[in-house]
Amino acid sequence: MRAATIVLVSAFVLVVHAQQPPRDAPHPTTGSGSIRGRVVAADTGDALRKARIMASAEGARVDPVFSDADGRFQFVNLPAGRYVLSAAKAGFATTKYGARRTLEQPIAIDVADRAAVDGVDIRMPRGGVITGRVVDDLGDPMMLVNVTAGRLVRTGGRARVVTAGSSMTDDLGEYRISGLTAGSYIVSTPGMAMVLGAGVSSASAPVFYPGGASLTQAQPVAVHAGDEVPSIDFTLTPQRMPRLSVTVTDANAAPVSGLVFITQLARTSFGPIDTMQSFGIEGGGPTTIPQRPGDWIFIAQGTQGSAIVPLVVGSDDASLNLVLSKGGRLSGDVVFEGANAAPAGQVVLESVIADLPADFRAAAVVGDMKRDRTFEMTTLAGPREFRLRTAPPGWVLKSLTVQGRSLLDGPVEFKGGENLTGVQAVLTNRRSPLSGTVIDRDKAPVRVYSLLVFPEDRTLLRNPSRWIRWVRPDQNGRFLVDDLLPGDYLAIALDDVDEAEWLNADYLERMRLRATRVTLGTGEPQTITLEIASTP
Repeated sequence: MRAATIVLVSAFVLVVHAQQPPRDAPHPTTGSGSIRGRVVAADTGDALRKARIMASAEGARVDPVFSDADGRFQFVNLPAGRYVLSAAKAGFATTKYGARRTLEQPIAIDVADRAAVDGVDIRMPRGGVITGRVVDDLGDPMMLVNVTAGRLVRTGGRARVVTAGSSMTDDLGEYRISGLTAGSYIVSTPGMAMVLGAGVSSASAPVFYPGGASLTQAQPVAVHAGDEVPSIDFTLTPQRMPRLSVTVTDANAAPVSGLVFITQLARTSFGPIDTMQSFGIEGGGPTTIPQRPGDWIFIAQGTQGSAIVPLVVGSDDASLNLVLSKGGRLSGDVVFEGANAAPAGQVVLESVIADLPADFRAAAVVGDMKRDRTFEMTTLAGPREFRLRTAPPGWVLKSLTVQGRSLLDGPVEFKGGENLTGVQAVLTNRRSPLSGTVIDRDKAPVRVYSLLVFPEDRTLLRNPSRWIRWVRPDQNGRFLVDDLLPGDYLAIALDDVDEAEWLNADYLERMRLRATRVTLGTGEPQTITLEIASTP
């Protein structure tokens, strides 16, 4: 049997990436603008002292400030820009200005040169708390078990849990998750491995409250502002873990050399939304690891190629052969529309495995633009989606094409050996800003609302992050969507938006008949006035 070394990897994200020059940390910036306001309790209006307030804007680094005894704060010497403020204080939920819930978009504050913006009140709700206890099958407390509370979010029809808070159990098996905004939470624990001697002999399976083994069996826990929800308890039952023999070979069935990184994704009825672990194997194996039963996707990356293999693991021991192939290759040029020279800043294109959450970058492949404006991606395997990871400020990806075929409108399948040359990535700063105001039925201005903008063409909804926008107005009630590409859109102003559903076609379909059609030309700013609609 060939010897192999297994290396545990603590990082959640594995990225195949050409070496990049180090990015400089942003330097503090100064200007002549200012923001002044107060931090108050949302329920009583009482001033909150010693709250920590952060201000962020593109291209600006601003040091945090603290509220005084009257809850007042101020930021001075700010450069012009659109700022998002957030406040944090023990006993309260971290709050962004204008956002009523954790995932709601905030209200941005426009600051012009030499302008003073006053009256910015951040209303902080009291934080909700979830407490409970984790014990084993004999009732003994389990220490150092991680318990998480998350919100269920759908994007493009795929669901995932976004973690809102977590806590480790203490020596009594007790945990406390604090600082939660009002809402419904999925509470779960990933379980814990039982280590005996040199190997793992058993483990407790993940549990979703009140005791289910999968997300479909989870019962949401309702949390109200300032309330504590006790007795959200878990019992973890150790069970024998099947042993999985993993072998990594090349296309000629020869064991590979070097370190191979492997990521495991759990597949559920919601899609691949969870990971058990990432690890590395030095040498081709076979190597035996404990493996929780379930429906899995294994993603392997090494210097000799990559592999993506689905596997269903039952209660019996199993084997897995990961055959690395060089995968596909894609190369081409970057074109800056309307620019004679490349703007200052780095351009990085990214390819990710289709049907994974947008922020999950396991087995991502990236291509950095070189000095001659060319780029290259290698080891492309499986269904791939392409997007822009990094670009100079103000520039967006307009198109990515090869021989007239768009690579942005759906997954591109790579089975190995493909060589796509002549790919053209067009970046543009000729965006089509959409701005305006909102009124009610009596023609009175509305200052607090949400705006949804989405494409009229239903087929484009398959790429929600590229075509759908949810924005909030500024402090004066004006909205601005400044990163849209030319095209036909539908716009609707609502008093509220479901933050868990807004990136889904079925949710937007309910808005279609009441929305206003807007056609945006290349680089042609447009200003409109919308009448607010009630949330369906």
